[in-house]
Amino acid sequence: MLHRFALLVVVACNSAPGSRAPSRPRSRPTLQPGDIAITNVTVVPMSRDGVLEHHTVVVRGDRIVELAPSASIEVPEGTTAIDGTDRWLMPGLSDMHVHTWMESDLTLFIAAGVTTVRNMFGSDQHLAWRSQIAHGERLGPTIVTAGPIIDGDPPVWPGSSVVDKPADADRIVAEQKAQGYDFLKPYSRLSREAYEALAAAGKRHGMVLAGHVPSAVGLAGVLAARQKSIEHLDGWLLALVPEGMKLPEQGGMQAKLRAALPRLDPARLPGLIAQTIAAGTWNCPTLVVLDRIARLDDPAAVKRGATWLDKVAPAIAAQWDPKQDFRFKAFTAEDFSTMRAANVWRAKILARLSAANAPILVGTDTGNPFVIPGEALHDEIELMVAAGMPRARVLRAATADAAAYLGTPRDFGIVEVGARADLLLVPQDPLTAPLPLVPDGVMVRGRWLPRAELEAKLAALVKQNQAPPAQDRFGGRDRGGRLRRRAQARRRRPPGPRGHGDDRQDCLEQRARARRRRLGRQAEVQLSDVRDRVHAHPAVRTSGRRALALRGWSRSWRCSGARSSARHINTTGPASCNASAAGTTTARR
Repeated sequence: MLHRFALLVVVACNSAPGSRAPSRPRSRPTLQPGDIAITNVTVVPMSRDGVLEHHTVVVRGDRIVELAPSASIEVPEGTTAIDGTDRWLMPGLSDMHVHTWMESDLTLFIAAGVTTVRNMFGSDQHLAWRSQIAHGERLGPTIVTAGPIIDGDPPVWPGSSVVDKPADADRIVAEQKAQGYDFLKPYSRLSREAYEALAAAGKRHGMVLAGHVPSAVGLAGVLAARQKSIEHLDGWLLALVPEGMKLPEQGGMQAKLRAALPRLDPARLPGLIAQTIAAGTWNCPTLVVLDRIARLDDPAAVKRGATWLDKVAPAIAAQWDPKQDFRFKAFTAEDFSTMRAANVWRAKILARLSAANAPILVGTDTGNPFVIPGEALHDEIELMVAAGMPRARVLRAATADAAAYLGTPRDFGIVEVGARADLLLVPQDPLTAPLPLVPDGVMVRGRWLPRAELEAKLAALVKQNQAPPAQDRFGGRDRGGRLRRRAQARRRRPPGPRGHGDDRQDCLEQRARARRRRLGRQAEVQLSDVRDRVHAHPAVRTSGRRALALRGWSRSWRCSGARSSARHINTTGPASCNASAAGTTTARR
């Protein structure tokens, strides 16, 4: 009777309101052949503070399926085991502001541990890459991409979508969404009316805005529209100008900054930061591109600091001469000095945003002079730390916070069961020391790349850049050696059986070959002429990556919404393509 009474008391207590049944331990998955286990490693999860020592992480496919103390997991035969002793495992990095046009960029990102990128000027090429990478058909970081930049008339960059009239906004937003782009990028020359129409259209179509602060709108207007992210701390400096102060109308942004910098009012910062947090707006400072541009008055010094310059295509590096860039070729020593002074203020703003726990992303604006894919993100992290942002906070911004910004907080950027297996294995604690430029290993979507393989890929890029360009039979460049391979294949082709009519057939084939050679020579001359004219175009000269992205006859150049066939490209170009640096409100994309 007493035993039965005690049992009833226990049952009653467990079923009382507010009581919780004991949680069942999660069943551990059985390791399978093909799984990858990183054993006895110190895990930096980024989903919580601190580290997990002597743990094993198990990856199956592209997902993490187990994270537990190493003593509790037995790794059977058939499982790939990677020894993590005396090493740290952290999530892959996210560069949340890139411009990538070359396939070699994808290699550089992965070799530096960048497993996710947000591309800020999209095209069909990026949509194709995004799909191929997601399906395992191409090695590269996961890509999230904007469509073409959306700017006023004339746009700063050729190829931008122009919203001159508010009525155009809905059409352009609908087009970019239908094409498959992930978000919209507003730019500096949009009018206030066009920007407000764009923000409203984005809301209707479920497309967020992430980009610049148009000069006509200002920081307050962008925050009122709840723009998802602001790039380069755009608009912040002018928002600190005291009320009633008049800025110069002439001379562009440099003249405005020269007048404003001595008078900036830091007392305005707390209110602006509070508005930023209330709007849910993230800031992506891109200190590295601002630093590089501000030091372009001494390009040789900038070159010496570029570790991976030999991995950049020579034709791209040649475009980084400031005298060849329409944005900087008219800059004076005073202009560069003004930019450096402005960067000091930007570092202060970032430190205040961090102290207030405002949402922050890590991005580089790679694609600009000496902002090299992969390498630049490591430089950005160190610049953010130097500005006063705690290293652990910067790493969280470069991993878990990137996923939170994209609305997938448990999908990547953390080391937890169920997360995408984008991981870095490093030889020292990333919470206390800079990351190595090339990790001991990178896992991207479950594919393991040890350091030796990463170094081999980098060495292949260097060799490719050092090789002289192949020449075809007409004295021009043999694109990829295709003409040479075709000729070799014809020479290796075995002779077929001969019969009646073979002499006439041989004669016809010889005539056909002669005609193909004649047409080929004509086509090669025409294509060479087109290339020369395209590369001589002032808009193209300022964007070397776009010029190099030209692929034969099928590529076209988009300028101010109009498409010009590569066969009949307009070498003079509309006025919008020849915009000079005068009055330009930005020095980066």
